[in-house]
Amino acid sequence: MPKTPVEIDIFGEAVMLPRPEFHRLVRQGVIDPYQTEIARHTPKRVALRNGASFDADVVILATGWETDYGFLSESVRTRMGFGEDGYYLYRHMVHPDVPGLFFVGSASTLESMLTYNLQAR
Repeated sequence: MPKTPVEIDIFGEAVMLPRPEFHRLVRQGVIDPYQTEIARHTPKRVALRNGASFDADVVILATGWETDYGFLSESVRTRMGFGEDGYYLYRHMVHPDVPGLFFVGSASTLESMLTYNLQAR
């Protein structure tokens, strides 16, 4: 039997959700988030492009990402209805207006690895 309850364990590294205590620690000032670029760093100090500078034991480069579907033709993207929040697929794999096109591994689900495994099967 797992020692960690499922409602805590789902926040593991396989999913892209913040740890439950993250926002609380930011509000309390335990974690200092910066949205800028690193200008320079040494093994113990970080200088940011916005002028801030501080000692740091750990720096997390949470760069994010922007998915590019430029490999799909404009007509396919139009039929799929790409919007600000992406697109919607049946079972995270198939769009009914684009026969023959399948996506495997692009789902954002609670447990993505299980979803990818089921998609591949």
